[in-house]
Amino acid sequence: MIDYKNVYIEQITKLYDDYLSYFKYKKEKKSFLQRMQKLLEEIFVFDNQKYELELNRLSEIKVSDKEDKLNVLTDIASLIKKHMDTINNYVTAYEKETGSPINVDFNISKLTTKLDEVESEIEILNTYIANENKISNLNKINEDTEIELAKIEDKKSHSISINEEMEFALNETIKKILEENNVESIDIEDTQTHFPLYQELYIKAEEQSSTDPSIASVLDMAKKNYLEYSKKKSLIELKPLAEEQLKEYQELSTKRNTINEIITKGLQENTFTELEDLLKEQNQKLEFQLKDLKKEELLLTVKKNNEEELKNLKEQNDKIEKQLSLNIKKEEETKEESSDIKEETSEVKEPETKNNDFKLVEIEEVEVIKNPYHNSNEKPKEDNIKTNIITKTEPAPSWLEYAIVENEHKFINWFDKLNALIKRKKYLKDE
Repeated sequence: MIDYKNVYIEQITKLYDDYLSYFKYKKEKKSFLQRMQKLLEEIFVFDNQKYELELNRLSEIKVSDKEDKLNVLTDIASLIKKHMDTINNYVTAYEKETGSPINVDFNISKLTTKLDEVESEIEILNTYIANENKISNLNKINEDTEIELAKIEDKKSHSISINEEMEFALNETIKKILEENNVESIDIEDTQTHFPLYQELYIKAEEQSSTDPSIASVLDMAKKNYLEYSKKKSLIELKPLAEEQLKEYQELSTKRNTINEIITKGLQENTFTELEDLLKEQNQKLEFQLKDLKKEELLLTVKKNNEEELKNLKEQNDKIEKQLSLNIKKEEETKEESSDIKEETSEVKEPETKNNDFKLVEIEEVEVIKNPYHNSNEKPKEDNIKTNIITKTEPAPSWLEYAIVENEHKFINWFDKLNALIKRKKYLKDE
């Protein structure tokens, strides 16, 4: 079946295009402009109907999630832009060809407001969906972080037994050195008194020996006593450390640093060689623990920052949820109001109108008119203004009425015929 409404729209659109092309040849332009604007109003009515139908269809789509809602809103925004582009194209072409401002209300401000609202909601939904993706990613990162932290915790548990073994080995080595150097026989008070004296004497003698060779003997004596007392002092300081049994990395690390400082000051060669070698070996093991601890610290920082960001993102999305709920409530209220208005309007019957200017007949065939001047840039001659008809035989629907027809249902003048149709406000009704 022929879509009579689309045929009509196509015909008046072609007619308008020809008016626009023919405008520059007309001497009497005022009436021509009026007829063109009437055509534009009719075209806009149909285009707006198509727009409203598609807008309603999109608005009534049931969505299951925010992604679906975003897709629908994106389609609505595209629809509005397309409708606005169509209107702007007509306006631009009209004003360019005629040099006159157009006097037709296309409700552009209403469309702009609607587009702003839709784009605002699209932006909100994009933010919401982006936040959801971030939340998902952050949760995944935190899950991976928890796995890594659990691995480190297992290593730390294993390290406790390793640390106990290292502590035992270290303490035994220190005790061995203390025993070999008879630490029990060392006079602690004497060592504390004489060590600083021989240290000072040695430093001064060494400074003067470069200019005064006669003090060489004093330097030798000072050096010998300084080295002896430095060893005693180191042994005394090591003794309490041999009794400590530590487990945690930080405690072990601090103890070994302290021991290293003590034996560095104990200047006697070979006394602490075995202890130095053991410290190097154990410090390498502690280095691995340090790496794990630094990694743990970093992971905990990442987790903390992620949790802060998750909190902010969830709060932001909660606000968006509330805003979207309010928007949905407003849309539903608007739809209800619109439905009430339609119901009230439907109850009011339109009065019957009579128009004596036209002879109304019901026909068995519908003639589809081809515009003879469509896409022609030449000025038409009066002799050539003839009706060019392409007839398609189709059953005419009961609601379709035409005016100004002859016995064979051919139009006397198709320009006048279409203008007659335009003037009639009830030329099409829903079947």
